[in-house]
Amino acid sequence: MTQFDFNEKYRQRTLRLSSRVIDWYGRLDQPSEAMEIMSRQLIRSVTSTASGFRAACRSRTPPERSEKLSTVVESSDQTLFWLELLKNAELIDQATFDSMYEEALAILKVMATHRKNMMNL
Repeated sequence: MTQFDFNEKYRQRTLRLSSRVIDWYGRLDQPSEAMEIMSRQLIRSVTSTASGFRAACRSRTPPERSEKLSTVVESSDQTLFWLELLKNAELIDQATFDSMYEEALAILKVMATHRKNMMNL
């Protein structure tokens, strides 16, 4: 896979996950204050992952890309945290959790590996 293809694939995946989270939030029926706070944090972290990867794709140098990927990895990990917290508080159904968590974890693993490879250049 070329760098262009990789970038495009993960720009789309991170954007799709962000859209799914926003759509899920929009369908909530009068969330509690705790649910609203955690959900908004989830939206912040997942959209940060998508926008951060987009910025990494436009970086000018390998060190700059590596630095931006570090932010993406951190945001991806925060996304997992907020999903886990929502699940532990029983504020998200199992199927939705599983689907979002699986995709967020896959993105985190790829981004962490990609960052590691960039550091070894």
